[in-house]
Amino acid sequence: GAAVLPISSEPLARAREGVERDRLPFAVLSDEGLAVIDAYGVRHHDEPEGRAIARPAVFVIDRAGVVRFAYVGEAPRDRPPTDLVLLALETIP
Repeated sequence: GAAVLPISSEPLARAREGVERDRLPFAVLSDEGLAVIDAYGVRHHDEPEGRAIARPAVFVIDRAGVVRFAYVGEAPRDRPPTDLVLLALETIP
């Protein structure tokens, strides 16, 4: 009963290219204006290329919009273990 909704700061066309290249089984949403990224407080302010991006993050949000689990990484490949995310999903009533 869960949906995967990745959000990227890349322009929509570039996000689509990544979906096709990596053969992802889901769409990637574009937040080029950083509105959602800022709302969740995950903007990476020290990006060496000088371009605003999001820190890697995983949020589990229930149907009422309540954040039940949050993990915000420090480095590009810093992601939570899959079993931890699945456990968070199992705890949602």
